[in-house]
Amino acid sequence: MLPSRHEPQGIVILEAMAVGTLVIAASVGGVPETVVPDRTGFLFPPESPGELARVLDEVVGRPHEAVLETAKALARKQTWSTVAAEYQQLYRQAHASHAGKPIQAR
Repeated sequence: MLPSRHEPQGIVILEAMAVGTLVIAASVGGVPETVVPDRTGFLFPPESPGELARVLDEVVGRPHEAVLETAKALARKQTWSTVAAEYQQLYRQAHASHAGKPIQAR
């Protein structure tokens, strides 16, 4: 469970998924990019203990093999190599779209 108020990436979520732990997390920062409700885990609104309790009631004691398998597969794809390759591609696209154009400070 990750009841964070702020979580930019949530690497602990990927680590939990990789070892087959069911993930229940607050829907903050980059968490919703990894935790897809009923597919790779379960989300609840941040700072909402009532919603967290509702999700826990929904999850506890019920089998979630499909969610765990989907989460494991996602975690295995999210290696540092794949993340680095995605960033490299973004940088290439940004460079190509701004090639020859001056960068203006905001």
